[in-house]
Amino acid sequence: MKCSPPVVNTQREIGVKYDTGSVLLTASLFEIEQPNGFTAPGGAFGLDGLQVNRGIELSAYGEPFEGLRVLGGVTFMDAQLARTQGGLYDGNQVTGVPQVALSLYGEYDVPWITPGLTLTGRVIYSGSAFYDQANTQEVSDWTRFDVGMRYEVEGPSGQPVELKAAIENVFDQNYWASSARGFLAAGAPRTFKVSASFSF
Repeated sequence: MKCSPPVVNTQREIGVKYDTGSVLLTASLFEIEQPNGFTAPGGAFGLDGLQVNRGIELSAYGEPFEGLRVLGGVTFMDAQLARTQGGLYDGNQVTGVPQVALSLYGEYDVPWITPGLTLTGRVIYSGSAFYDQANTQEVSDWTRFDVGMRYEVEGPSGQPVELKAAIENVFDQNYWASSARGFLAAGAPRTFKVSASFSF
């Protein structure tokens, strides 16, 4: 059995960081060239194509004021097919890659309710993306909201105990989480999660 050689990507990136003392801000420009697969005449599939992803990424992390912590970022992406079978789809958008993707997470301590309690929240946005290389079938954009809480207490042995509860996809949004490589993956419906962790 003959193994395929490793896939090699080429990446160029330049960025800046700025620390305000309470929040770290970053920005970067990037270009990534990577192989892209297609099926040649006769049915043989191979990584003989090329896609070029160019974009800008902005992010922020820190504690704007005591008790509130945030982590977020947004990416603007132009992912194009640069080499396809016979040049048929050259210049089209890469399947499954949205032009805009955003994620924002925050947590807030609420000791006035009870010491050790933290509220959490997250919003995820994915722009529309194409399902096929011909760019004739488009998957709609979607937004998902998650909420939760974390409660830290002292266990019987004096070690910390952390209890968590979360609701993912609060509004029970129907969406396609992925449309890459010709496959559609449905996002999970409203999901409830609880967990506990102990230190020994």
